[in-house]
Amino acid sequence: MIIEGVLDHIIFRNEGNGYTVAKFITADSDIVIVGTSMAFHEKEHLRLEGELIYHPKYGEQFAFDRAEKIRPRGKEAITAYLSGGLIPHVGKVTAKRIVATFGEDTLQVIEENPERLREVEGIGKKKLAVILEALKEQKDMRDFFLDAAAFDLTNKEAMAIYKVFGKDAPAVIERDPYALAGKVRGFGFLKADGIARKIGMAEDDPKRIVACMKYVLTNGVLDGNCYLPKDLLMEEAARVLNMDVAFVEEFLQILAVDPDIYLAQRGGVVKIYFLNYFRAEQLVAREIKKRGKVDLAEHMAEDMVNSVCEKLDMTLAEKQKEALMRAVDSHLLVITGGPGTGKTTTLRAIVDAMDRLNLSIALAAPTGRAAKRMEEATGRSASTIHRLLKYDYIDEEGTNSIVSGDDIDADVLIIDEASMIDLLLMRDVLTSLKEKTRLILVGDVDQLPPVGAGNVLKDILDSGEVPSVQLDEVFRQAETSYIVKNAHRINRGELPQVNEKGTDFFFIEESDPNRALQLICDLVKNRLPAYYGVDPMEDIQVLAPMKKGICGIEHLNEALQKTLNPGKKGLASRGFTYCVGDKVMQTKNNYQMPWKSQNKVFDNEGEGVFNGDLGRVKAIDPDGAWLKVLYDDRLCTYTSEYLPELMPAYASTVHKSQGSEFPVVVMPILSGPPMLYTRNLLYTGVTRARKLVVIVGSFQALDRMVQNNRIRWRYSDLDSILKEKREW
Repeated sequence: MIIEGVLDHIIFRNEGNGYTVAKFITADSDIVIVGTSMAFHEKEHLRLEGELIYHPKYGEQFAFDRAEKIRPRGKEAITAYLSGGLIPHVGKVTAKRIVATFGEDTLQVIEENPERLREVEGIGKKKLAVILEALKEQKDMRDFFLDAAAFDLTNKEAMAIYKVFGKDAPAVIERDPYALAGKVRGFGFLKADGIARKIGMAEDDPKRIVACMKYVLTNGVLDGNCYLPKDLLMEEAARVLNMDVAFVEEFLQILAVDPDIYLAQRGGVVKIYFLNYFRAEQLVAREIKKRGKVDLAEHMAEDMVNSVCEKLDMTLAEKQKEALMRAVDSHLLVITGGPGTGKTTTLRAIVDAMDRLNLSIALAAPTGRAAKRMEEATGRSASTIHRLLKYDYIDEEGTNSIVSGDDIDADVLIIDEASMIDLLLMRDVLTSLKEKTRLILVGDVDQLPPVGAGNVLKDILDSGEVPSVQLDEVFRQAETSYIVKNAHRINRGELPQVNEKGTDFFFIEESDPNRALQLICDLVKNRLPAYYGVDPMEDIQVLAPMKKGICGIEHLNEALQKTLNPGKKGLASRGFTYCVGDKVMQTKNNYQMPWKSQNKVFDNEGEGVFNGDLGRVKAIDPDGAWLKVLYDDRLCTYTSEYLPELMPAYASTVHKSQGSEFPVVVMPILSGPPMLYTRNLLYTGVTRARKLVVIVGSFQALDRMVQNNRIRWRYSDLDSILKEKREW
């Protein structure tokens, strides 16, 4: 649909992303328009392309995705147009003088010969300079928006490009549209390739082929790899380009000289890295190798074990004693173990030992929830790793960061849930430590690997180059928990024991996905709260292996919202309508997201919301421009720019639950792809529960999942580099 008229006044505009709500006057009627543009000003004459939509509260609106400025006709319309804030220092009086001077030719004069504005009374040399600069900037933006329409770019996409490249945007697109990929939010190779086709770039253009190689490497990193072998990268690029592998490989030399790329050769294999990942892998290995033994008096570690046990009135198992001794005499230690093996007790003993040595301690974890559990276990303050590091800057993808120049102010740093630490985060941790600071990593290596690239904890253990202790004894107080017992059974490839009266692990057979979905909703809303006295929102978390499918998280979230928070008006984003009260999750690290503390004791502000943070929707703008989410005591405002980073969290994937614990976990286990339905995914999901696990689904699918010990290979060389005998 196309409409023409005058933008009467702007009701709301987000200056960060250009999202605009405005009153628009056409020849037939007035209507509210919504869309993205930073180039609009009041009283402008516009031609808009879009569609009529219906807002449940505000009625009919026109959602535009393309806009074109048209010249107003008549002296009165031109005067109104000029006085609408289009040009600095031009109000109603000056606008009338301009129109009185140039008449119907006013706009032509402004566009083609703006210096003539000096002829108008009240416009001197200084005012003219400001006006000319504003007109030039607006013309650049307006011209680019017209160019963008030719490439079938929406206003939102054009705004994202202009925000990065400014007046150079047209030249960038003409010269190399693939430059948009990775630099402009929402633009990857495929979208840039579409633009390249429209400007007539050849299919075998070197820019296109190299851009596709980098696209494949980017996808590899997103899958958790630090690099890709050359042959694999070439094959995948050839598949995407629909070209012969040998032809694509001819352009490898061009890729090799790209400043973002590094080619390494180890074991007869050419390995292609993004340069920052190659440097990170080398740096992490170097820093780890530097952290050796602490210079202590003879028998001091053994004496410390006896002293701690006596003071705390505890009996430590042999492996726990070993962990405590290694914590005392090592600059780097890894402690691993499954549920019920005494990691928390060991942690408390280590903290007490460090106190006795008069060493200052910092506690950290990858997520806010894991940090809270550390606080509960030790009685000490703990923070997320990101807050501890005090990032001054980190890009949207988390690949390039600047950490505060100050080292971490502690003699000992203990990090829990260390299996979640990816390569780049470990790089930043190690470079922020003082030379003599002890680093103790605590985690469960059998859980899922980190979301980011690398497999740091596993690589360190596999290298055999770092002191490590595996706690493998399940203590008597944990043996009564079937959650603990079954977690270890699953890890050994044995089926869990279920449905024992008075226990905490249950399986309900329901192989029909639709009935399983309804059963889960009933469990969450009625049966579990009635029997166990738990809160459906705060205490129960549904964890699923997949996003898609009837019992995938997308359907589960819709069904659970209707069950637990029905009938409210809300704000739609990516196929889900958020309502006040909804349980939500942040899906990526956003280091620039501002928040305000709701703590009545401390009145402070900060930045940063992180992947996996769980919150509740507290308010929604009636005009649909934003919603507010409360994470613990941090209140964040999500505008349209950041809404895609949010997802409903009545149900979440097991991957997104890492680092968190919940009183009750409900898991649908039906048939699914072997790549996802793995033993370590089931193990990770089960170990997220503190009090109760309920699995709904097919026992045959559960059995297949337990037997499927497939661990997806990650291309990472940290373990090999650590084994190398060389001077660092």
